[in-house]
Amino acid sequence: MHKQVVLSKIKHILGFSNDLPKIYARKCEIVEISKVTAKFFLNKFHIQGYGKSTIFLGALYCGGLVGVMGFRKNNNKGEWELTRFATDYNNLYCGLGSKMFKCFVKTYNPSLVKSFADRRWSFKTNNLYTKIGFKLDKTLKPDYRYINIKDPSVRIHKFNFRKKTLNIKYGLPLSLTENEMTKKIGYTKIWDCGLYRYVWKS
Repeated sequence: MHKQVVLSKIKHILGFSNDLPKIYARKCEIVEISKVTAKFFLNKFHIQGYGKSTIFLGALYCGGLVGVMGFRKNNNKGEWELTRFATDYNNLYCGLGSKMFKCFVKTYNPSLVKSFADRRWSFKTNNLYTKIGFKLDKTLKPDYRYINIKDPSVRIHKFNFRKKTLNIKYGLPLSLTENEMTKKIGYTKIWDCGLYRYVWKS
């Protein structure tokens, strides 16, 4: 978890970010950027860091990168997933998400785009998705990952803690439950609040 990103999100939710300098989308240029450039930016400004994507769009202001939006192609039927969107938290970017998404739609002509919002940080009906034409499709239940008790800074997907995997890797008997196995190797669950799934259709 990125401390500065978390603090900026809390400040925004509480309405204390209105004093930041405002930059309007019309002053930004939208271009396709490399994975390397996107990864560096997202690891600094997105709460989850970098996420694998098919293409990345970047927003340039006065020649500098101020926003990144990533998309992953799911199939050959024109269905995509909006995987990441982040901006430099030192400014407010008015209308930038909308402009970047419209650029993607114009260039790639998707039939459907889905995306997921973390319920810990997103309002259900007043967020980026609802403002750019997405509709709420489903509310997903809370889920968990694992953290090392001695170093809780890194969260690991539960897929890595399947019983068969732990049995092979650590020699733990399959008679133990998943919770008993993970406790023995020093890991414990950490739960989220679930996700909102949004869908945009052409």
